[in-house]
Amino acid sequence: MLLIDLIKTNYWFNVSNTLLSLFPAENKNCKGYEKIFRSLLLLVVKHSNMLLVIENIEEDSL
Repeated sequence: MLLIDLIKTNYWFNVSNTLLSLFPAENKNCKGYEKIFRSLLLLVVKHSNMLLVIENIEEDSL
């Protein structure tokens, strides 16, 4: 899956709800995150060999 696919298959409303449930203090930056999210939708895809790993790590396991 490409990053753009991940972005295009999600709505900002859902992303922001998840973000704020995980990081409530980020509420002050939410408008900036939305701006970035929306600008990513406009980018032209450039393929590369870069790999982005997203992993959920529970605080208890740290």
